[in-house]
Amino acid sequence: MVNLKTYFSYKKFAGQTLRIVYLNQSYFLQEESIRLLREMGHEIEVLNIPDTPKTMLDALLKTCLQVKPDCIISVNHFGFDYEGKIASVLADLDLPVLVWYLDDYRFIIPDASPLAQPNMLLFTIEKQDIPHLKRLGFDAAHYLPTGSPLPPGKKYDTGAYAYLNRAVSFIGGTFEDTRLRWRKDGYEALFKTAMPAGFQPQSGRFFIDTLKTKIGSRFDSEAEFYHFAGYAAARATQSYRSELLRSVSPHPLHIFGDSHWSRFRLPAQLHPPVDSLHTAPQIFAASLINLNMSSVQLKTALNLRLYDVPLCGGFLLTDWKEDLAELFDVDREAAVYHSAEEMKEKIDYFYKYPEKRQPIIRRAAERIEREHLLIHRLKRLITIARERFNPAS
Repeated sequence: MVNLKTYFSYKKFAGQTLRIVYLNQSYFLQEESIRLLREMGHEIEVLNIPDTPKTMLDALLKTCLQVKPDCIISVNHFGFDYEGKIASVLADLDLPVLVWYLDDYRFIIPDASPLAQPNMLLFTIEKQDIPHLKRLGFDAAHYLPTGSPLPPGKKYDTGAYAYLNRAVSFIGGTFEDTRLRWRKDGYEALFKTAMPAGFQPQSGRFFIDTLKTKIGSRFDSEAEFYHFAGYAAARATQSYRSELLRSVSPHPLHIFGDSHWSRFRLPAQLHPPVDSLHTAPQIFAASLINLNMSSVQLKTALNLRLYDVPLCGGFLLTDWKEDLAELFDVDREAAVYHSAEEMKEKIDYFYKYPEKRQPIIRRAAERIEREHLLIHRLKRLITIARERFNPAS
């Protein structure tokens, strides 16, 4: 290890062009991030994550020996073992690691402390998580929201979905596969007992935190609680979305999502899932109203709909999240609802006055193109990493 330490003792982040080892799991925003980092002029070596930690460590060290990287980038700590062995080796070799959490870290690594190392720079879409991450030992934790990977200025309304011009559309899933993945005997009964009465994600109450306060003491460990919380979040999101979608009637509703929607018997025309980079933008652009209904596990963070829909020239009606007020001028750049009743009222309003949508779409798109593209986030990530690992640069 002494020889390896010497080998990797070169100055990191010394040049404008960075050498980056990117740990790829073919996950949300990874392909787009790799492409954009290359467009920014960086040299990206993609390492597809092997099945086992031992194989992963061997492959990672071999790749780093070949590349001599300025840093390693991961999403959601993909490629790392929960015991922190890989993280410890990389810290000992003084190889910077940048991790961007695009999901709630508590479902991935309930006990995150073994992964906390001085060479690790953490980014999260949830600003509310930063104090807790720092208490776990991640001293360098930063807020970094998502951003649109779609190219601005492109014409997305191709006419292929003209039948949506007077319709409400929702692109999204039931979370049924997620619910089944987390399910254990007794979970459904416990969910019905523990579900916060009258819970609405827009209320400012955080679902997982509320759940933990109510029944966390019933579980022997953090990992056991978060296993149940994964089930409960999927189940609650199902209930939340299906209730809201029922409120769209009598307006025509089109749902693009998984086959499980059929069992909810909603007053809607159902369609298969669509590709997020090619087909979804055409639907966004064509629909009179696009609905956004966040997963209940999100605290204050925004999902990609807030950025993608206006950038495509589409109109979005979204549930309230606190970060809206930080990232947009809510009164001029967004249409927001706080309940099923308010959502229905606003759908009725925009059906009656469809011309009122255009200024909101235009202003939101201008804001997104100026501040909220994925490339803006990646530039921010690299800037923070330079300041951390080579402040003189």
